[in-house]
Amino acid sequence: AIQTIPNSCIRGENGNCLFYLYLSWERLRDSKQKYSSGAVKPNHPWWGIGNVNAARFKNRLARTFVEEVLQPPAGTTLAGFKEIRYHEAGDKLVSFLEFLRDTFPNSKFIFLTRNLDQTVRSGWWALRPEEEVRSVLEKAEHRFRQFSRANSQISYDITYQDMIDQSQVFWKMFEFLEGEPNVQQLSVALSQQLMHG
Repeated sequence: AIQTIPNSCIRGENGNCLFYLYLSWERLRDSKQKYSSGAVKPNHPWWGIGNVNAARFKNRLARTFVEEVLQPPAGTTLAGFKEIRYHEAGDKLVSFLEFLRDTFPNSKFIFLTRNLDQTVRSGWWALRPEEEVRSVLEKAEHRFRQFSRANSQISYDITYQDMIDQSQVFWKMFEFLEGEPNVQQLSVALSQQLMHG
């Protein structure tokens, strides 16, 4: 639905690859903090770690992601992507979301959740034990809410049912994004069945 906003470029999933970029930055940052003070001679195992600029590394990772994964066309005013694998971040989910907030200027987060009774019977979730699915998703949704409450100006919570019903919450999402959808394109988008890949 969001991609019906003119000049938007909302890509599909990317395998949660940003989480692994986050882990790379986190490991480099922590390694520098831990080892740089002692790595003052060329024979030290961590020689050169003190020269690392972790903030610059993080910013370059972000730029590479935009250029190589999102690839927004010229004239794009709203770029982003959907991702269903945030739960894979586990205990690091909130810090990962904070990394995204801090790394991508003017970020906005839309947390789309679905009734768990429906989710456990949907797509590839239905192939996994129900108790496991409920546990994983309940933890992820708790962390979504935690981040959303702490970052209310840049976070928006919506349910799958809001989209189906085209509720007030659904329409206010466009206000949150500061963009008006193309109503004809939106009608087509909402009539299409979601594909699971």
